[in-house]
Amino acid sequence: MVSIAFTILIIDRLYHQQDVRREKAQLIRQLRSSDAHEASEQLGTKGWLADGTLRRANLQKMRLKQVNWHQVNLQNCRLNHVNFQVHVSFLRHPP
Repeated sequence: MVSIAFTILIIDRLYHQQDVRREKAQLIRQLRSSDAHEASEQLGTKGWLADGTLRRANLQKMRLKQVNWHQVNLQNCRLNHVNFQVHVSFLRHPP
């Protein structure tokens, strides 16, 4: 009986890991769409921007305006033709 429960727990854990991998892949694909801001928010909320989830991701030709890139790990990512234009009005001092 204990071995059956243990087996069920292992299988459940494997399914959960697979679901997480699918969700990460979907959010990374979303970074290429008009929903990039929403995808980056979700990745950030789950801690996946800083944990290495984006390592080796193909981020070529993405338009990543208005994305919070604080503590993002982009090691070994493909970043050719990526638009990292950032809105910096908060840096301007009032007259």
